[in-house]
Amino acid sequence: MTKSNNGDGNVPANGRSAVAPSRSKPQNLSIDDIMWRVRAEVARRSSQTATAVLTNPADIRSFDESMPKWKSAVPRLPRKGEYALAELLAFSDADFIDVAYSAILLRPPAENEFNHYLHLLRTEAATKVEILWTLCSCQEGRDAGVRISGLRLPYTLQQWRRKRFIGPIVSWVHAFLRLGALSERFSASEANQARDLQESGRVLNLLAEYLVQRIAAVKLQVAARPTAAELQKLKDEHAGRLNELEHLARTEEEELEHVKGGLDFTTAAVQRLLMNKQKSIELSGALDSFYATFEDHFRGDRKVIRARVEPYLAMVREVGAGTVEAPVIDIGCGRGEWLEVLRDNGLVGRGIDLNRVFLDACRGLGLDVIEGNAIERLRAMHDASAGAITALHVVEHLPFDHVIALLDEVKRVLRPGGLIVLETPNPENLTVAHHWFYLDPTHRNPLPPEALRWIVEARGFQGCRIERLTTARDLHAPPLLPDNAPGAASINAVLALLNAAPDYAIVATRP
Repeated sequence: MTKSNNGDGNVPANGRSAVAPSRSKPQNLSIDDIMWRVRAEVARRSSQTATAVLTNPADIRSFDESMPKWKSAVPRLPRKGEYALAELLAFSDADFIDVAYSAILLRPPAENEFNHYLHLLRTEAATKVEILWTLCSCQEGRDAGVRISGLRLPYTLQQWRRKRFIGPIVSWVHAFLRLGALSERFSASEANQARDLQESGRVLNLLAEYLVQRIAAVKLQVAARPTAAELQKLKDEHAGRLNELEHLARTEEEELEHVKGGLDFTTAAVQRLLMNKQKSIELSGALDSFYATFEDHFRGDRKVIRARVEPYLAMVREVGAGTVEAPVIDIGCGRGEWLEVLRDNGLVGRGIDLNRVFLDACRGLGLDVIEGNAIERLRAMHDASAGAITALHVVEHLPFDHVIALLDEVKRVLRPGGLIVLETPNPENLTVAHHWFYLDPTHRNPLPPEALRWIVEARGFQGCRIERLTTARDLHAPPLLPDNAPGAASINAVLALLNAAPDYAIVATRP
């Protein structure tokens, strides 16, 4: 082949085409070399476009490799010695298998391992919790020493679910008890869907740009194709290669159709995400209405609830709370009875709640309320900006780590000397502990008075005391026997558990 003396390897200095073979030496050209040399020669002769085209097969391969790909909004986990279960469960499908191996066994999965666990996951033969337990309990997992907090209980529950007769009952009870956390899970799911939707939109825009570039490239390639006379000449010179060139042209057109199909698929995926988000919003609203009706049935008349909270007025006034500068913040304000009592007694109160039905009812009464998660709303408030913070029948709905986070934010938001009141069902009362507490499916677990008092004190509050509450609360329990009655000591020991205060409050102040 005649070589160029100008260094570009495409057009020789004497003006002859670089695709012309030497008559003195046989050539062994690849089809890629022929295709690109033909394009360069036609572009040199026609000079019909000022737009530069790609002149190297490696360029187009690099362009294809840079095509945008969708990525999950959930970030990859850093390597550490202990993970929370929720961190790993945030991933799905193939991403979950990769992350689980990397986090627990400190290595990527082998191909057979990856395919095995992915098959179990997709066929529902094993759950993510069971796969995590298997990896942690194998010898390699024990040698790695990585811990996953909160894994044992879900794994045990999953094993019970697989039992033939009791499994369906366990699954139903577990779903019923987790009903109260649905709102938070829907909120988290909605946030994840929103992030994925933003990422899908971004990739969709990039794919549109990619498609425009490919269409432009195809048009340039079409424009650069040789004329009939040139093609006939090339046909004579390279008759054996013509079919391969035509096949390459058809392949490029099929690839363009494939790109268009991918764009259609991405658009459909975005539409499905939007539909799922709308369904989540509708379900959340239905649950709000359902729980509000539940509260109306079991919570009691508004007059009764107002009578129960009135003793807190003296505590609020004692610390000088309830003013514009030091308002009372009521977390989980519900139907607004406590806020109503504050207002009727000339005190300033503001409520926080997630239930939109409750919030609409409070606004209908002219009460000052805002929607949102209590911890996030407190984090948005200034230091020392509240005179008192109350949470009446709230902490029994929260996971333990959320209780700690709530106490820390309450301490920051309260001014020095500010009051905290946490009211909750009293498990010292036998009827409450074994029956009444579990009427509300959103309750998590009873909190013994001494335990909650210690927790509040340990988070830095002072003067922590237990107020056992009986005002406007009918115990429906038999009275104690006279001391001289036969067996009175033994029977009264049991009756005392039935006559214990059904509610209690932890009362404390910020130092």
